[in-house]
This record gives sequence, C-alpha cells and structure tokens, in this order.
Amino acid sequence: MSQNNVSHQDIVDRLSKYTPEKAAQIFADWILHYKIHVKITKDRKTRLGDYRPPQRGHGHKISINHSLNPYQFAITFAHEVAHLVVWDQFQNKVTPHGKEWKQQFGHFLQLLLNQNIFPDDLVDPVSHHRKKPSASSGNDIQLKKALMKYDKEENIDSDFVFLDDLSDGDTFTLENHGVFIRNKKLRKYYLCTEKLTGKQFRINSLAKVSPV
Repeated sequence: MSQNNVSHQDIVDRLSKYTPEKAAQIFADWILHYKIHVKITKDRKTRLGDYRPPQRGHGHKISINHSLNPYQFAITFAHEVAHLVVWDQFQNKVTPHGKEWKQQFGHFLQLLLNQNIFPDDLVDPVSHHRKKPSASSGNDIQLKKALMKYDKEENIDSDFVFLDDLSDGDTFTLENHGVFIRNKKLRKYYLCTEKLTGKQFRINSLAKVSPV
C-alpha cells in the first residue's frame, strides 16, 4: 500500500479491513503526511510489525502482520509510526525504544484513546501501557490478555489457559514438552518444575498451557 496516486479514502477503505475505521482515518493521514509505504504481510513469529527508514531512494516502509485483531493492529501501527517520527528527528542518534520513542508512542496511544478507538475493556490496559510503553505489547501481561479476547477465531485455541491464570502448585502440560508444576513468579516468568525429571525451567507467564 503506497501513498502514490492513492486517495485518502482509498487508504481508509483498505485499512478498514484490518482496524476500526476511526483508526484507519488517522493512519491514512499519517501515510500521506509521511509518505509511508505500508505492506500487510503473512504472520511472523518474531514480530507483529516492522519499520524501515528511507534508503536507496525509497521512503519510509512499515509492515504489519495480516492476522492481527483490529485493536492489536492499531497499537502495532502506532508503535511503528512512532519509530518513523523518532527516526525523522534523530536518525540513529537515539536507542530504538528509548525515551524519545516512548514519549512519541505514548502520544499516539493517547490520540487513539481520545478518538474512542478501543472498546471499554481495553481502555484501562491501553492507558496503563501508554504510561509505560515497552518494546512489545506482548511484554505487558494485562494488555496482552485483554487484546487476545479479540483475536480472530482461527487464532484462538479454546483448550488452553495462560500460565499466569493458574496457581502455584498447579500441574499443566506445555504443548508437547511434558508435564510441569508451577512454583513461583519471577517477574515475567514462572519457575516451573518438570515432573518427570525434576528439572526447573523459567516459562513465560503468557505461555499457553493445559491444566492437568
């Protein structure tokens, strides 16, 4: 999706397939103002979106995974455009997710909140994330859990719960990796014991597990 010879409404129509129309209106403004080439991509396990600065005669490029739910898409797009704005101002003189980016991303999230982009149950998690933005929304447990309620049906596995939703001492299976016992929390992880071997592992609190 390029800004060349494409009207504002055309961009809104295309983006509205992936995110709320109010968000699409804002993003269309950004695309035209910053001359962004946007690519909707297949799923990538390591990232939800990506920003690439101008190089070799080409302008700003942003890619976003196609299967994100509408609100995750909006947050991810704002995340990447915040990188663009910071790059325009500082190039490589600041860290990718430093204070400059956090301030800009927080400003964009507040803009989306002001436009009532998010449903009521997402307002508080997004507001909290705005105050302390991280390199990935997946690192914010409460926001991640709230957003996953809106994932597309084909991406939802009804048989799992989050490790964070269990209690210490509960037993669970982790995909095909055996049976574990949840011990105690270590920031974003839980210390868990594999029942068969007694070995201990740190497992992400948002790991999808099946209670035993």
